[in-house]
Amino acid sequence: MSLKEIEEGINEGKVLFGLKEFFKHSSGKSKGKIKKLFVVKDARPETLKKLGDSKIEFEMLKDRVTVKHDLNLDFDCEVFSLK
Repeated sequence: MSLKEIEEGINEGKVLFGLKEFFKHSSGKSKGKIKKLFVVKDARPETLKKLGDSKIEFEMLKDRVTVKHDLNLDFDCEVFSLK
């Protein structure tokens, strides 16, 4: 279900790619605008630590190669945020 949600979000322009974009849109004036956060299961340990330190709940996806293929992306991404 989660890949389908991301795919629909991409088509609607409601997906942010990457950890930096997530943090940029989850604080300050944009706080509360992120509905869901998804992370690939083979994300770097420092990415998982930053999310864990922030006590942010997220849903795990498949590995990054599978996600890249399934979403038909031409780049790798560890973190997907749904606005």
